[in-house]
Parts: sequence; structure tokens; C-alpha cells
Amino acid sequence: MLTGTCAPVSPSTSYPIVIGGGGTQAQGTPSTGIGFTAVGGGVGAASGSGVGVTGGPGGSGGGAGSSGNCTPAPGTGGSGTPGQGNSGGSTNNLTRSGGGGGGAGAAGTLATLNFTGSPGGAGAVSSLSGSPVTYAGGGGGGGRDGAGSGGPGGGGAGKRSTQGAANPGTVNTGGGAGGGWDTGGAGANGGSGIAILKTNSASVSVFTASGVWSLSEQYNFKKAGDWS
Repeated sequence: MLTGTCAPVSPSTSYPIVIGGGGTQAQGTPSTGIGFTAVGGGVGAASGSGVGVTGGPGGSGGGAGSSGNCTPAPGTGGSGTPGQGNSGGSTNNLTRSGGGGGGAGAAGTLATLNFTGSPGGAGAVSSLSGSPVTYAGGGGGGGRDGAGSGGPGGGGAGKRSTQGAANPGTVNTGGGAGGGWDTGGAGANGGSGIAILKTNSASVSVFTASGVWSLSEQYNFKKAGDWS
């Protein structure tokens, strides 16, 4: 999740913006525009055979997978991108389940319970839309006996072997997908991203004003730090 970025723009000029899609058992595609790139989320690791499996890197990292055999080996959560997200949750040598995916606001949770997936990391709050909204929560890990919950901000819950499919990330949030259990099905799709643009009010006035400014307008803009 990329926030707080600023760039100069010109009136009557088109600026292409590409909204990345959520990955289908793969890293999500990036969102780009006005010279910025929000990296897609990392893919969660599947169960391996004899070794723990590392989650994929991304804007936030994917959760780790367990070794998936009778002698579990730890796996490592995927790394997040500095300034955009956090790492995925790892697994220890006692678990046979998946770590939670990283969120924009917190890392994915370490899987510590046998056969139980761990929760995804929480997303981050933005008020650019006019009200506080949480985006880019991590997906929960899958497990045979219990699945991890999705992180706040569009993260999907994982899959338990006796349940249906894992839950996808919520569209237009960049939320991570829930992980699957190796004998019950694959993980779900990540949520697509979103771009929210906010134009500086002073810049709009400069572009549209006739060139005559009242004293009160000058005072208010100067006080707000928007006068140039």
C-alpha cells in the first residue's frame, strides 16, 4: 500500500493509471501511475515435502508453508517492500499449516498451532476518500483443523479442510487471499487494488482563478501554507 505520495500535475493533461489485479496463486500485479508503483502482494507458500517453504516477496509478503509431512520443518514468511507493507508470517517446527500473509499495517502472524492456519496482518487506514477506510489486509493461512482469519482491510480467511473454498481478498482494497489446505484445495484470489487521488485545493485555484485574489483568500492560503 503506497500512501502519502505527491507529484506535480498539469491542467488538461491525461495521466494513465493502471490498477493491479490480485494474484491467483501468484504474486499480484503492480498498480502504477504518475511515476509511482505500488508493488503487488506476495504469493503464499504451498506445503512442501520435508522442508518448510518460504512465502513470496511483494508489497506485503506471502505467508510461509509448512513441510507438510510427519516431521514438520519451519518455513519463512515472504518479505514486504519498505514503505508499502510487511512480511508474511512464518511457521515453526511444530506446525503443519500456513502462516498469515502480511498486511500494510502489520506483519502476518507466526503459525504456532498444529494444523491451524494463522491470521493475516492488519491493513492500514487511509482517509483520502473522505472517510477512514482500511486497505491491504493480509490473507489468513490455511490449516486442516482450523483456518486463519483475514487481516482487517480486505484480507480473506483461509481454508479449513472440512470447509469450502478459501475466501478471496476484497476487490478494490488490495486485500490478500486466504490460503488453502493441501488436501482440500488451493488458495483464493487476491483483491484488486485501488487508486485514490486528491488535488491540492490551492493548485486548483491557481489553475482556474482569473488572477484577482481577495485579501481574505490570500490570508487563508498563506495561513494554511498553500500560498506560493
